[in-house]
Amino acid sequence: VAGLLQRSQFLQLPLDDSLSSQCLDRYLDTLDGAHLLFFQSDLDEFASFRPGLAAKILVEGETRPAHLIYTRYLKRLAQQADFTAQLLHQEKFDFTGHDSWQLDRHDASPPRDLAAARDLWRQEVREDYLLEKLAGTPIVNIAPALAQRYGGRLQTMGRLSPAEVLGIYLDALAHAYDPHSDYFGHPEREEFKIEMNLSLFGIGGTLQAKGGYRSEEHT
Repeated sequence: VAGLLQRSQFLQLPLDDSLSSQCLDRYLDTLDGAHLLFFQSDLDEFASFRPGLAAKILVEGETRPAHLIYTRYLKRLAQQADFTAQLLHQEKFDFTGHDSWQLDRHDASPPRDLAAARDLWRQEVREDYLLEKLAGTPIVNIAPALAQRYGGRLQTMGRLSPAEVLGIYLDALAHAYDPHSDYFGHPEREEFKIEMNLSLFGIGGTLQAKGGYRSEEHT
């Protein structure tokens, strides 16, 4: 894939350390675009992947950073889900003060450590709780719904196969060359062929997540 992009993309940019570093940044943003999960120490550790990454990708087909980063992502996601569940069980949410929350955190600094991350997670949960309250959700239903939402996110991401994780990484590489170019893994390729050929006939089933659970619809 890396060689194909280097040869066939319109600008034909060489895959150098600068471009491979952009790939890593885009991959991290895909997993944690709000900068709520990865600690600064995680990012410092991931920086060791950058030197020589382009050559390793082209010569050795290096994909270890994708899986190592994803494993750390799942660990942080589990920590957030556990903390959120405890918070929703124990905290009495009061909104009579003058609190603030930065909605767009794309350019915000990552948390320094677990304590700083928990402060951010608490603020995020308070925002979600307030939005549910303003939407008219019965108070008794808000905490269970949010706990299920955060737990469901962990379950969904934890079910990704190594091939799907690699697909996210290669998508980030394609976007480093061109934000309008995507990587199609085999399942996406087959689905695209079906849609383009209008060749889907008969009885089929669709799996989707609802409230943290998987449901099936037949057509």
